[in-house]
Formats: sequence, C-alpha cells, structure tokens
Amino acid sequence: QDDGTTFCNLTATSNNLIIKSGSATVMTTSGANAIFAGTLASGAITSSGDVTAFSDMRLKTDIKTIDNALNRVCDLRGVFFTKGGVAGTGVIAQEIENILPEVVHDGEYKSVAYGNIVGVLIEAIKELRSQVKSLQESS
Repeated sequence: QDDGTTFCNLTATSNNLIIKSGSATVMTTSGANAIFAGTLASGAITSSGDVTAFSDMRLKTDIKTIDNALNRVCDLRGVFFTKGGVAGTGVIAQEIENILPEVVHDGEYKSVAYGNIVGVLIEAIKELRSQVKSLQESS
C-alpha cells in the first residue's frame, strides 16, 4: 500500500501464496510450482526441464489430419533477422498469419506459437516421403 492505494494483495495459506492485482489473480504458488495468469513478458525464458503444452486427445474435438501440408510449408518463409541488436532466426508473424492463422496471436505485437507449427511439418515430411517412395518405385 502507498498513501492508502493498494497495489497488490498477498494471501498465504499453509500450502499456497496468492498474489492479486486489484481483483485479478496474478500468480498462485503451490509448493515449488508457480502458476502465472496472463502474459509473461520480460525477455527469454530458460528452463532446466521440458517446456510442454497440454496435447491430450481428451481435450480436443474435431481432430482432422492436415491436408496439403507440403504446400503450406512451401508457402512459409524462414528468415534471419536482428531484434534488439541480437541476431536471430524465425518467421514473420504477419506472413505466417496468412498461411496458418491458428498459430498467430494478437497483442501489442503479434506472436507465433512456434511449437504449433510442428504438426504441419510432420505431415509435410510424410507427403515428401510418399513422393520419394513413388519416384523410387517408378525408376
């Protein structure tokens, strides 16, 4: 609190710490685990373990194999770039949005869920394998 204005509220229980900004929960801890609400935006995130996303079949509906994946991949453009004085590689969100809008997220700046491109790459490789096999059999 500063001059009667509350900036955050901390609630501690025997197992949890809850940090709120106004009525919105910002972070909850349970033991050594922290769950953040919203967006973490302060540079690189490094983990000594795996970074995962829920991908369980039980959470998904309308599951369909990606068709024409090779054409989609061929429409993608990988780029070298400099951002903040640091060299990098990747894609341009606005270009990806035209091909795979599902992997682009809006905000002040557009972002790309790179891991969500993997399914298209897998199906494109399978299409290439099928083409190579067909060519080998016709030789």
